Amino acid sequence: MIKKILLSALCLSSFQFQNIAQEVKEWAFYGYFVGDDKDANMETAQVQDIMELREGLTSDNSYAVIQHDRSNHSNASLRRVYTDDNYSGVVRYEVKQDAFYPKKILGELAMSDPQTFFNFLDWSMKNYPAKNVVLSVSGHGSGVMSWGGPTGVNDAKSYEDVVIDVNPFDPFIGIETNGDSLSIFEFKRVLQEIKKKYPETKIQVLILDACLSQATEVLSDLKGMTRIVMGSPYTVPGTGMHYGAVAEAINQNMSPVKMSEHIGNAFIHSVETDNLLSIYDLEKMENFEEKLDNFCDALIIAMGDRKKTRFKNLLNFYEDYWDIQKLASSIIDGTTEVSNNANLVEASQALIKAQLDMAINSYTKGKWTGSYGLSIFWPGEDNYRKYRDFYKKLTFSKEHRWDEFLDRFIFNKKIKIFNKLYSE
Repeated sequence: MIKKILLSALCLSSFQFQNIAQEVKEWAFYGYFVGDDKDANMETAQVQDIMELREGLTSDNSYAVIQHDRSNHSNASLRRVYTDDNYSGVVRYEVKQDAFYPKKILGELAMSDPQTFFNFLDWSMKNYPAKNVVLSVSGHGSGVMSWGGPTGVNDAKSYEDVVIDVNPFDPFIGIETNGDSLSIFEFKRVLQEIKKKYPETKIQVLILDACLSQATEVLSDLKGMTRIVMGSPYTVPGTGMHYGAVAEAINQNMSPVKMSEHIGNAFIHSVETDNLLSIYDLEKMENFEEKLDNFCDALIIAMGDRKKTRFKNLLNFYEDYWDIQKLASSIIDGTTEVSNNANLVEASQALIKAQLDMAINSYTKGKWTGSYGLSIFWPGEDNYRKYRDFYKKLTFSKEHRWDEFLDRFIFNKKIKIFNKLYSE
């Protein structure tokens, strides 16, 4: 559902291309908005988000800049907003209290190219420096397997080495009409290079304003790149995040935790039923990963020689993405075939505790009430065969043992790493 565009308060200045070195402020907002879709609905919603951000800015104690990929379609609302309503391509805007000002016209660029993403962050940190940053990536998403469609990970690309040079980057975030996507590998690599170049700037809050993005695999791979990640394991409404609340939190110089809670609370009150947004502190991710590994070990041992094990009372967010907490709870509640294994029950309890410790908050409505809002990839056999090669190359899969559980559960494959646990 697209918000109604508020037209009365918007004024665009003439294009300004000169950036002058500015003072380092306490906070800055950087928005990477991919609005180039087939019918301009995403662009229309994102223009409203930009206006919400502008309206929430009540002082000049922070910076706000956005790179917006505009489509080659238009509608009555957009024509009333833009002075250049026929323009298609990427524009960088500085958002202030009175208007959002175009700073650079970049032409047609692939927002799914990591170089495009890197260049935006590099430009932002150089020209709008701050000690702390809220970074939002807004666009279509389809989870850790691809944030823009299956072709992003189910093509001829090799992810064996995942070598990405600073200049130039290999192609990268989905959400493009050409089917390419910004994979988690490339997203992480850009943040790594930005962190090296600007070590004094901290990306404190990362908003993944895209469907299905709040996943165990995403949090694991982004550990160390940001402190707090906000997102949904479910589909995000077309209206997106509440950017007025983002501006309010920055203006009030809230702590990163309070800021994320302020934004989350505003989001859940702005949407209709059956919505979900969770917030996680990645400084506590390692403990959760350790408990997840212990859980996977205990689960594989408890399965014994069974070819299949049945699990009940699980929660599915969307297709192959399942609620990790509900899996552990189903074992504790005694509703699975392996619930009589004391070691597994203990590991399940420890996993839930670690997840609660990592969770800052979860904002839910409707059927998601009570969920902690964190998914994990658990596909059927056909999709696992399709995506297994990609999944195995995730840092999460290389360093942790959920993929070994998938191999055991789906293929009855007893991996060599578990020789110490049972004989092949």
